[in-house]
Amino acid sequence: MTKYWLLRLLIPVAARAPWVAYGLAAPAGWIAWHGRGRLRETLTQNLMPFCDDDRRSANREGRRACQNVVRYWIDMMTLARRDMREFERRHLTVENEGLAWPLAETGPVVIVSAHAGNPEMGAMAVTSRRREYVALVEPL
Repeated sequence: MTKYWLLRLLIPVAARAPWVAYGLAAPAGWIAWHGRGRLRETLTQNLMPFCDDDRRSANREGRRACQNVVRYWIDMMTLARRDMREFERRHLTVENEGLAWPLAETGPVVIVSAHAGNPEMGAMAVTSRRREYVALVEPL
């Protein structure tokens, strides 16, 4: 319940001043990492196999994961005021523009994304081209 009210309070600030919200993402993630012992231990244990069983490295990556989760929520809070055409121009790369023509046509299009970041932002950029979308995801 506390998270709900915290998000309700932060959405107007993040939407109007995203630079402030993103500036606070790293410290907020650090606080979440250090303030939630069970989360910290779970993340560390889950990351150990990916960090060659090096606890120090797993801790560092766990802290970064917490910071990235905060950035993800800021992305979500800023969607309502974000210019998605500008976002697409600045942050998305179409490797072969000749293959992007289906986005201008009517009818269904299948888009496959290998992303390192927030996939919802890419999907929202597609909607700026006046396309509806359905996202198929695989649970991790």
